[in-house]
Amino acid sequence: MIKAKKRLKVVWHINAQNHLKELIEHLSERYSLKFIELIKGEIERNTKLISLRPRIFPLDILKSNNDGSYRYFNVPAIRIAYKIEPKRIIILRVRHQSQEPLAY
Repeated sequence: MIKAKKRLKVVWHINAQNHLKELIEHLSERYSLKFIELIKGEIERNTKLISLRPRIFPLDILKSNNDGSYRYFNVPAIRIAYKIEPKRIIILRVRHQSQEPLAY
């Protein structure tokens, strides 16, 4: 019998939640609804992916003294950093990327 892979719970730090909301509102003023839905979909897919394979994305080089538990992923216009803990993953930081997103 094949054992199912354990899924870690993904929780959002309140500051990361608030910053994501602000970024989405800001981007909504400049870009189409289709682009905003693409961003939201990518965030949802990557969040599910890290719950199953937390180390799939690269080490966060912006974190000093990273012990390997701090990682990040990018979606158009946004960089999301997270920390892997034994029983959960915490989304810690959401940043607007400095370059302009691709046009959709």
